[in-house]
Amino acid sequence: MAESVSSGVYLEQVNQVRLQITQIGERVLREPAQQLSREEILSAKIQELIEHMRETMRNAPGVGLAAPQVGIPLQVAVIEDREEYHKKLTPAQLSESLGSYWRTTQVSNSLKAA
Repeated sequence: MAESVSSGVYLEQVNQVRLQITQIGERVLREPAQQLSREEILSAKIQELIEHMRETMRNAPGVGLAAPQVGIPLQVAVIEDREEYHKKLTPAQLSESLGSYWRTTQVSNSLKAA
């Protein structure tokens, strides 16, 4: 992790259950986000960030949220495709959506594998 991340400068707001969503034009949205290693993703601090991002996304409401959207320049995102979002989809749209979900799940599961 970069010094600024490991020292907690960017992660200090993680203690908030609902993170503040940044606004268009903010610098963090225009700069490259830092990639994390598998170990960093599995760390307690990043897992806590992911949980808080999930709560923030649900309260927004939304189907996805990236860490830079809450002011944290890391390559971390949460995505949730709830069943109620599918009710208005045609069978073709649903098939496409499920294919995308499957690919995302495979990436997510590969990070969780021992």
